[in-house]
Amino acid sequence: MKLTIDYTYINSVGFGNETSLDGKNLIISKEELLSLVDMSFFESADIEIARPGDNVRILGIADCTQPRVKADAPDAGFPGIIGKIAPAGDGRTTALKGVLVTELNPLRANVKSLIDMTGPIADVSILSKHNHIILLLYPKDGVSDESFCRAQKIAALKISEFLAKFAISQEPDESVCYELYDVKNCLDVNGKPLPKVAYLTSHWAGAENAQFLFYGQDSLGMLPIAVHPNEILDGAFVYNYFQPTYFSQEEAMIKELYARHGKDIEFTGVILSCGKTETAAKEASSMAAVMMAKNYLDADITINTMAGMGHCQLEQQMIHTWSEKLGMKAVTMMSGVSVEKPGDLLVITDDAVDAAVHSGSGKIMEFPYIENLIGQLDIPALMAFDLHGPFTASTNLTVAGVYSKQGAYYLYE
Repeated sequence: MKLTIDYTYINSVGFGNETSLDGKNLIISKEELLSLVDMSFFESADIEIARPGDNVRILGIADCTQPRVKADAPDAGFPGIIGKIAPAGDGRTTALKGVLVTELNPLRANVKSLIDMTGPIADVSILSKHNHIILLLYPKDGVSDESFCRAQKIAALKISEFLAKFAISQEPDESVCYELYDVKNCLDVNGKPLPKVAYLTSHWAGAENAQFLFYGQDSLGMLPIAVHPNEILDGAFVYNYFQPTYFSQEEAMIKELYARHGKDIEFTGVILSCGKTETAAKEASSMAAVMMAKNYLDADITINTMAGMGHCQLEQQMIHTWSEKLGMKAVTMMSGVSVEKPGDLLVITDDAVDAAVHSGSGKIMEFPYIENLIGQLDIPALMAFDLHGPFTASTNLTVAGVYSKQGAYYLYE
């Protein structure tokens, strides 16, 4: 599989009578975008724009998606959810860099994630550096939470594809190719074959509206599967309201392993698994993932990450220890769950987990007064303070994407 992603950089987004792309300026027609929404599920629908530097706080973040489309197969960009079923990860994909289609969650869930577009909270958030096209969709009476979420997801992905199509014929600002080419003749500095590295990643799947979709299928209870890294980058993997899909589209670990492939490692592939709740299921899933890495990807080394909280850390511990038992070196990468210090409140207890990369902890921060709120109807009375600010809170509870192993925020320490 050979995937080429052509990026067009977007500097500004604004409203207009017709949707168009003028160089790096994206003009959107609200009417055209809303025509893609199936209103049989929604009482009302609207769209707002938030730009970097705007005096805006976006509340109740459910998901953020980078607009993309398969340039050579425009109806197969998010296979299994919209359009045709087709293998992801091959061919040419067009992407708009610097803009996100953002979904909110107006349901009865305790969704506290927010994005500040200016000020000190914006300074620690990767997502604040993007222009946001925000869907304001509200369900009709009698529409279930699950039906609302799936309908909103379909609308967001349709809009993402629609916008990216305007860049297909435009010369890209950046073009990146991802291919697991043969490196059998490559040697390290000591003249030995490159170590084979498999990437194992576990993502929380605890409820229908807090999981990921793979080719449109629910991940709840799934056993680990070996996937091509390009499939994750290219639309087969979509979050259903736990982390921003943007982080799988720009998966940092996969991109870094590709950058090292053929230089000092051989990147052999990805094992994808979902977080379980029962201990026996965790152990079985972790063992199965590691056996795939050893027996099918022929790995010498495993690197494992997770998106989730304590439950997924337990799986990381099991993946690490099973890797060592089966003769592979293991490295575990995790963010902290505390706001105090690295390692505080980690649920990992096994001394065998002795090679860990800490990607940062949350922080207690002062959230300033922000004049304009988008989505204030979406999370009524869920916080015991004025959402305009000022207030003091942890980034663990408020900054969107905080539980991603990549992190949606820049950490101080």
